[in-house]
Amino acid sequence: MNLENQSILLVTKHNKQEVIAPDFKKEFNAKVIVCENVDTDKFGMFSGEIKRIQSAKETVLNKALEGLKLNTGFEFAIASEGSFGNHPDSVFLPYNEEWLVIVEKSTNEAVYAKSGTVKTNFANQITSNENEIESFLNRVPNAKYVLKTALNEKIICKGVSKQSEILEKCKSYFEQGKQVLIETDLRAMNNPLRMKNIAATTKQLIENLKSKCPSCNQPGFSIQDSVPGLLCELCEFPSSYPKNHVKICAHCSFEQVVPPVHGLTRLEAQYCHFCNP
Repeated sequence: MNLENQSILLVTKHNKQEVIAPDFKKEFNAKVIVCENVDTDKFGMFSGEIKRIQSAKETVLNKALEGLKLNTGFEFAIASEGSFGNHPDSVFLPYNEEWLVIVEKSTNEAVYAKSGTVKTNFANQITSNENEIESFLNRVPNAKYVLKTALNEKIICKGVSKQSEILEKCKSYFEQGKQVLIETDLRAMNNPLRMKNIAATTKQLIENLKSKCPSCNQPGFSIQDSVPGLLCELCEFPSSYPKNHVKICAHCSFEQVVPPVHGLTRLEAQYCHFCNP
């Protein structure tokens, strides 16, 4: 996959080029061009009007392939997809996982990258008065928000940030004794924390493109799996945290066990399910 001086299609409508394009320019002198004829909302919307049917990995590939199908002058396409929920090892921590893929049309080659972080403002709350709204905004400040009816989650408005505007939108619902669901706007252009994770995933994608398989010498030899069992520093019981990672080649399926990216040899007891259930 030779990306030097190439024009690369980026399938997005949420300004992700701001954090993706600079690294591809710096690394490959490649020009990232935003795709304008694919409505990525049809693959799923964070606000819930359209549910995502497939996994993030499947969805990100389908976005890129549709971009190449509708823009025949491009050989390469990049697409991104994010997910939000609880941390896989702790239900008390919010978690944002981002996927990126770059696809080469002539070879059907795809190289992926994935990055997860707890540095996210993913949050929501059902509210019934102005005090609860203000409490939520204080808990999750400096963001944009989506308001919905609590009963059927019908959209009231999206992308609002001013407290006065939010309170005004909720006023008539509260006067009728109705509840409102407020949640952070997770679309990339309205969520700087998510943009930071997309930027981190972009750097990981470039590293994966530069990483060649020891067996077949193809790019994309990257971490695809993990081996759980990192021992607790106190009780020495195995945990669900990875003690190793597994690099897998997307071309020949060659596997190599490597040390975990977190660099830990023991897990802190505060994260152990036995010592701190």
